[in-house]
Amino acid sequence: AGLDVVPLHVRAGAVLPLGPVQQYTGEVSDPAPELHLYPPMAEAEPTVSWLYHDDGETLAYRQGAYSLTRLSLQRVGDRLILLREHEGDPALAGPAPTVVLHGLHATAVRLDGAELGMAGTRFPLPTTHWQRLEWTV
Repeated sequence: AGLDVVPLHVRAGAVLPLGPVQQYTGEVSDPAPELHLYPPMAEAEPTVSWLYHDDGETLAYRQGAYSLTRLSLQRVGDRLILLREHEGDPALAGPAPTVVLHGLHATAVRLDGAELGMAGTRFPLPTTHWQRLEWTV
């Protein structure tokens, strides 16, 4: 890579939320996030990442107007499991994300126990409100 490219070093087990570049709050109305998963190559203890949202404009978070999501990623045999726990205002959680796997190719995907009929490395989720996402890799 050229000198104008900055390498990105990400630890195994990380969940990295990415979205469009915004120069100010509200520039992009309700951007759809991508959750980039960098799973461990072998079984390991779960890793935890956090995702926080508020309205970005007021102090309403002080009265509970926020969204805090805990994401736990774990590799168990040939399965990769992402658990989601949410607290706060679900309306502030934003639109349903697309999940992107790095370093693995999934042959099957289940969302809260239901088969999604998808395979590959990129998975647009049909809902914001989910608790368990599981891949067979």
